Amino acid sequence: MAKGTRYSDDFKKQIVRLYESGNQFNVISSEYEISAPTIYKWINEPKTKGSFKTKGNLTERLSGTVLSQ
Repeated sequence: MAKGTRYSDDFKKQIVRLYESGNQFNVISSEYEISAPTIYKWINEPKTKGSFKTKGNLTERLSGTVLSQ
């Protein structure tokens, strides 16, 4: 894929599932034309942020809980 391409959350999840099912970075990277560092970031992003989205990844109920503390 081209540099600067925006990928949907569903596409990112698909790539992560491919990795988690045993495919290697270099195979996924080559087949989908995505850099290995990008794939690595997608694998770790949900672990550190809770989702691929940087904003609005908390439900309304949880947002209220976090904001009220």
